[in-house]
Amino acid sequence: MKIYRSLFYLLFPCLFFSCGGDDDALKTYSVDPELDSYLQRFLSSAKAHGKNFDLEAEGLIMEFADLPSPKIGLCHFTDPIKVQIDRTFWRETAGKADQESQRENTVFHELGHGLLRRQHVNTKLPDTEWKSIMCGGEQVDDRGWFLNFTGARKQYYLDELFEPSTQAPAFLQVVEQLPEKGTELYRMDLKEPIALSNRENMGVLNGMVDDDFGNDFYLEVEAMMDPSSSSYMGLFVGSENSCSYFDLYSQGRVLVANTACYQPFAEVFASESVEGWVRMGLLRHGDELSFYVNGTRLYWNDFPMDSYRKLGLCLSPKGRIVVKSFVVYGVGTEN
Repeated sequence: MKIYRSLFYLLFPCLFFSCGGDDDALKTYSVDPELDSYLQRFLSSAKAHGKNFDLEAEGLIMEFADLPSPKIGLCHFTDPIKVQIDRTFWRETAGKADQESQRENTVFHELGHGLLRRQHVNTKLPDTEWKSIMCGGEQVDDRGWFLNFTGARKQYYLDELFEPSTQAPAFLQVVEQLPEKGTELYRMDLKEPIALSNRENMGVLNGMVDDDFGNDFYLEVEAMMDPSSSSYMGLFVGSENSCSYFDLYSQGRVLVANTACYQPFAEVFASESVEGWVRMGLLRHGDELSFYVNGTRLYWNDFPMDSYRKLGLCLSPKGRIVVKSFVVYGVGTEN
């Protein structure tokens, strides 16, 4: 068994978007050169959605500032509008796999306030992730403002930003359907359930399998958390450089993340708590990953990785789980 450790899991800041105001700014057009490319992307998307702005005439200020934690962006409703982006946030996202999505998300959110006059929207999509890029403000249900502004979701979130009545696409529905299991490629054959423990004070990725399975596969694990020690368990897939993982908490909360990214993609919730024996499933279809709990797909993601050869279990800090079965199936005709 190979062990891979994820040092950053508990280090994610809980990020908030806020709005404030002052009346002292002069009506001028002044945009920091590093922020200008993100402004131009916003204006291009706005034009594609039938909205045009003459900012040189209307005025706009965009600058970096040292904002009080946990704020990463502020919109001041002055004349002209002033947008501030936190320097620390900008520095910490540099070089991360989700650098551009995090920065676009933040800048677009604040421009959504200032130029589109959007307020915070903290409603949820059918799969319980946030409905809008405009989520923020007062914390809701002890959740972070994690939002997956990548892949197919990005177009939906852009459409919703400029047209709030946009309906959620079908791929964001909860699906109560397991994939058809193909050829069995790997099985950890257990006569009796075995216990796995994480003795370190950090998240641990336990590499159960390191093999090239070819194309698509479905991993299914039946396991149970020790409620006296564990706060979550989960599944991961990836390589030494980048792993996408799904952590399932005892009350049905699922955290979706990748080790190469600045912060998680999303938090979603099962319809009921998941205690006792739980079947967790992870389906790979190209660059798409789907996570299942007891036969229901809770999350679908299309964030690409460089490899899908390492599969395994996630354990919480100092946690303990009991595993009944661990099976990998080939999906499709080529396996």
